[in-house]
Amino acid sequence: MKPSSPQSRFQPVAEHSRIRTIGVSAGEHGCGKSDFWLQGPSPVYVLSFDNGLEGVVEHVRERYPDKDIRVVQYDWLKRSTRLSGATEEADRMDLAQEVLGQFNEDYEHALQQARTVLVDKETDLWGIRIWAKLGSGQQSRYYGPLYDEAHAMVDLAIESDCTVGYIQSLKDEYQADKPTGRRTPRGCNRLGEWCFLAMEHVRREGKFIINIDKCRQNTSLADESYTSLSKERLGLTFQELGQMLLEGTSAEEWS
Repeated sequence: MKPSSPQSRFQPVAEHSRIRTIGVSAGEHGCGKSDFWLQGPSPVYVLSFDNGLEGVVEHVRERYPDKDIRVVQYDWLKRSTRLSGATEEADRMDLAQEVLGQFNEDYEHALQQARTVLVDKETDLWGIRIWAKLGSGQQSRYYGPLYDEAHAMVDLAIESDCTVGYIQSLKDEYQADKPTGRRTPRGCNRLGEWCFLAMEHVRREGKFIINIDKCRQNTSLADESYTSLSKERLGLTFQELGQMLLEGTSAEEWS
């Protein structure tokens, strides 16, 4: 077979006009992260390690009665904490590999069937990746293959037509073994590099606030903070932010 020429391998860049976003949301509990992504276009498929949807789904459906939300729940925490004995570490690695394999299968299926996919929380998924590949030898200098897996996960989302959200919790930041007083995302610390949108969610005086760190789809939104555009709502809706991301689109196109 005749090899292709270098010039033939360079293809024209297509202009994409898909009305969707791919983002990572970090924040403390109870600041509206899940609520925000569950407002995305139906059907919404949730890959949950968190068991944190009770109450949130009901609140979302009060505002969006026809919202189709489906969830697969992974029992990693319950099963892993029951392991003990001489083979505990090996058993935990085996379990992590099993759960990670199921997640990968479910994730690819969700990208084909859903309009919105939510990984809640990527924090837990990152811990499972570490156990599946490294066991208790969790030195960060060996994280290269784990970053590759996380990057491939985001690339699959980009190749799809779905809106995809990844939720991360926060942890205390340390420098030279001393706390800085700051809180930073807990999970894959490079996720924001690959997503279109990186946000911090906070709750202040009863309102949900979104601080946008990075925004590839509309760079003017970066380093800005947004809250509810209506006195009746707790925070900025998914549809409102969508229309800001892609100017000229309608709320219906983001619903």
